[in-house]
Amino acid sequence: MAKKNYQGPVRLSDLSGDHVKKPSADQAKKASQQKAKPRQAQDLVQAAQALKAKKIDQKPQPPRTDNDQEKSEEAELSGEITKIEAQKRRKHRFNIYLNQSYAFPVSEATLVKFALAKGQVLSAERVAEIQVAEAAAQAYQTAVNYLSHQLRSEKEIRQRLQRDDWPEGVIDQTIQRLKELRLVDDLVYGQSYTRTAMRLQKKGPGQIQRKLKEKGLSESTIQQALEEYDDQTAQDNIEELAAKRLKQQMRKYAQRDSEQRTVRYLMQKGFDSDAAKQAVQRASQDLVDDDLEDDKLDQQGQKYWRKYRRLDPKERYFKVKQQLYRRGFEAGAIKQWLDQVMEKEEG
Repeated sequence: MAKKNYQGPVRLSDLSGDHVKKPSADQAKKASQQKAKPRQAQDLVQAAQALKAKKIDQKPQPPRTDNDQEKSEEAELSGEITKIEAQKRRKHRFNIYLNQSYAFPVSEATLVKFALAKGQVLSAERVAEIQVAEAAAQAYQTAVNYLSHQLRSEKEIRQRLQRDDWPEGVIDQTIQRLKELRLVDDLVYGQSYTRTAMRLQKKGPGQIQRKLKEKGLSESTIQQALEEYDDQTAQDNIEELAAKRLKQQMRKYAQRDSEQRTVRYLMQKGFDSDAAKQAVQRASQDLVDDDLEDDKLDQQGQKYWRKYRRLDPKERYFKVKQQLYRRGFEAGAIKQWLDQVMEKEEG
């Protein structure tokens, strides 16, 4: 076992600070660098975070479109007008900037009405007043554009504005303004519709009444409008329609069936059932011809006789008879025709 070098007893003076061995200059530098590393890493992280935040702040925002500006929150705004800018796509609309920031859009009419100009200071109350007026102006313009094509009832205009989600207060204000300017009048609308429907489309009073009710006119207004439809015009219309329709139907159907179909047609057009039956009866007297009726029976009979040629004679006879009866031909005339055809077949 190796002996340890014995240096004698340790004295207390040897443990004092004056006698502790100091590190060399290289050792001290190395220790200082090791302590600085964590601090440098922390500083780098903080610097990177600060640089990232700065870049986000400086990152250019996408340009604001007209639609984005129209849909901005209507927060409580106030301040100095620093810029008035015409919209790119809608030349008659302008963007208002307060204190260098976009605030709200206005139409040219609102811009002139409130004499808005750069440097003008607007209170929150004034801005709210401008925005209310602007909403009313836009709703009014929408209604005027809708009316530019043709007359409209009050209900139609209200439904058009509701489609754009305008508040009911704005809609009521717009309707009232249109009434004051006589741009909306349900009686005028009803009278105009009645004249057009009876002259050009030959509609009956009943059909016109139903249509005006759909348009939102009151019952009293409808009755006033129907006074435009005189008795002579109604008589001329129903007789013209009856003669034309009956002639078309009798090319394909028997007299009785053609008359029934024509009566139903006239009632759908808005004429009274009694008036329709009388008109068809008069038209039928002018059109009915026995020879023509026989020709139609023969024409339809031959068509069905060929159609059921693969059936046995008894079933064929029954099928053709059934089809001709459905077409409105008289039972006696059908039997006579079938008997003649059967005789030819047997002969």
